[in-house]
Amino acid sequence: MSPRVESQTVARVVLVLVMCQICAFAQSSVNQVIQDTGPIFTYILDTGVSSPSRLAPNIISDKAGWTLLAEDDRDHAFAGDAILLNDRIAVAIRREAAGPEVYALGEKGPVYRATLTAAAVQDDETTMLERVEIVENTNGAVEVNTEYKTQQDKLVSIVYRLVTGQIHIQSTPKVGVDTFCVEGQTNFLVVPDFFADDIVYDARLGNEKSLPLPAENFFFHLSGDGSSIITCVWQTTDRSSRVVFAGEGEKRAIARSEGECVADKHIWVAFAEHANLWHARLLAADERNTDVALEWRPPFSAKWRANLVTDSEVAQSWNFADAPAAGHEARESDATANPCWFANSTPYIHPPAFKSAPSLLAVVYPIDRTQATPLNEFLLVDLMRSTLGVGPCQYILDVEGLDAQTAPTPALVCEYVESQLRKNKSRQNPTAMRERIGAMAGHVEQAEARVTAYAALSGKIRAIGGGALTSDNAETREMVRILDDLEATIAQLAPERRSPKDAKALSEQLAGLTDQASWQDSFERVNAELRAIGSAQDRTLAKCRMDLRRLKQYCLSVEKRALSSAPLAQKIVACINDAFQKKE
Repeated sequence: MSPRVESQTVARVVLVLVMCQICAFAQSSVNQVIQDTGPIFTYILDTGVSSPSRLAPNIISDKAGWTLLAEDDRDHAFAGDAILLNDRIAVAIRREAAGPEVYALGEKGPVYRATLTAAAVQDDETTMLERVEIVENTNGAVEVNTEYKTQQDKLVSIVYRLVTGQIHIQSTPKVGVDTFCVEGQTNFLVVPDFFADDIVYDARLGNEKSLPLPAENFFFHLSGDGSSIITCVWQTTDRSSRVVFAGEGEKRAIARSEGECVADKHIWVAFAEHANLWHARLLAADERNTDVALEWRPPFSAKWRANLVTDSEVAQSWNFADAPAAGHEARESDATANPCWFANSTPYIHPPAFKSAPSLLAVVYPIDRTQATPLNEFLLVDLMRSTLGVGPCQYILDVEGLDAQTAPTPALVCEYVESQLRKNKSRQNPTAMRERIGAMAGHVEQAEARVTAYAALSGKIRAIGGGALTSDNAETREMVRILDDLEATIAQLAPERRSPKDAKALSEQLAGLTDQASWQDSFERVNAELRAIGSAQDRTLAKCRMDLRRLKQYCLSVEKRALSSAPLAQKIVACINDAFQKKE
């Protein structure tokens, strides 16, 4: 055998061995390689064969016949479907699907949760994948640019990004996308409010095919029999969104949520998974006005929030306390005493009588972490910080234009002053502390000015409506009810907000403590009073803003249905938009 022939033979043998190793790697060792490299990292895989239907959970788990792409491989031509993966979620980008299908990777393995679809203008929805291109492929993040065909043969493109250790997938609409949708049957949809009452949509109530959502940047679905929370966060504000229902009677469910998009502005969809992550329970008539122990236990330490939902989507909302509050026996409406608490890890609710409500539903979910919350649990506040970059207080300040960067709120400034007093630093730099306290007084004055502006806006809307805006008119009755609610909130919380003059006087008392050796007793009193003013302002601003968002969405639905009051609704929307106008 000539050296040339022998060399060719050896090369063929080596090639066969290499191909066998690659085949073995692709078919039987993908999970092991991921385990050895680090499950928390991000990966891109090729299924080898495109599936005509949604992948079964065992296929996601086994990965038989799949190819794991090498890091930094961005030129791969997919033979099958593309999979984006980390240790919390798997995203299947199938050729035959209208959008990426997301699986939560919980304790029981992969569970399908939602499909992320899109639509061009005029509800022209995506139908199938045309192209997928790898943009980034590293252990820290994977990103692909996708192109989908719509029902009317248009092409829309969206970039999807998955990051190591996160439970959310980032979606960035590019060309042709008008609406982004999260499809998948869920039980409830919540528009949360950290300082006021949540909005809770229960599919079993009503018979509308869809309803507008008074959401500004986020809302979430409760699904999976208490084990799944799907949170949607929009980078943009002032975009219309809605919830869509399907089925009838007991089979009626929330089919999807959708919202308008802006090109190059991110949308994050997060998939939190844990047994008993949320809880819902109908309260019987004989349980009203009594202490009710829930047959549910929180799976981990957190700040848990309870919503009592009647025949309206506006819930009464409280965070669970560590003990029953004095006077927790809730009244017919808007009880000030917290009727929700824990006793030896058992959650209790003392529901109001609600004599006029045919049903009463309790919905419980985690909203924020405590010091004991496991680090691998992601709650709503965590998602706000990792996506929007702010916490609840800063978020409210930002949307109200109240200097979110420095945030001189009574709570934060009092905390700062106390730390300076305890460290005996107040005498070293009294000017800096007095400046911070002065900024707080200015902040309280600004916040109260915003409350006054909301009251004036309500009056302006009533003036626009004139005689047509009346509770006797079926089309405008809801508008009047929402305005009544807004004005009642401002009036009811006025005693707790007190006045900027009172806040300034308290601020001066706080500043005077810098020269006192025995400051504790005076500080506790002033601290409590200032924090109460700040809390009442937060609640007032949050509730007013939520009411105006509800009013706007209701008016948009009136416009869409072309009712006789549509011209009035259009004027009200323009008025609210003008009041909410701010730079993106």
